[in-house]
Amino acid sequence: MLESQHPPSCPNLPLGLWQRLALICAVLVLCLGTTGCGDCTTEARWGLKVLVRDYLTGAAAGAGATVMAVMPGYSETLQSFPDSETFVGATERPGRFTLTVSKPGYQLWTRESVHVEAGACHVETETVLAEIHRLPATSP
Repeated sequence: MLESQHPPSCPNLPLGLWQRLALICAVLVLCLGTTGCGDCTTEARWGLKVLVRDYLTGAAAGAGATVMAVMPGYSETLQSFPDSETFVGATERPGRFTLTVSKPGYQLWTRESVHVEAGACHVETETVLAEIHRLPATSP
């Protein structure tokens, strides 16, 4: 029969305790080396981030636009940022959304089934590019 031996640096610890400590240390090393164990925070994360740009020029086109996120039993007007392009919302809300962007002088933009996934601690932010098309100019 093989004898269990204690590690030379810890001769006074019972073998079972030493094994449990080694396991705990291994788990801590793995957690510190990955993002899986340390992502739980008290901050709230947006489920949706929508970038609104002009289809032809690629320029930011969010100024004056309204971005809506809708799912059964829920709708929200997304908040805009001063950069005239970025809209965020659906804070910590997983699910499938229909997004719309409306802006005077532009065609209505719609994207269905935008999926925001629930992570272990927070939602996974889904970033969507909304390239909106100008309406044709009308003659007088």
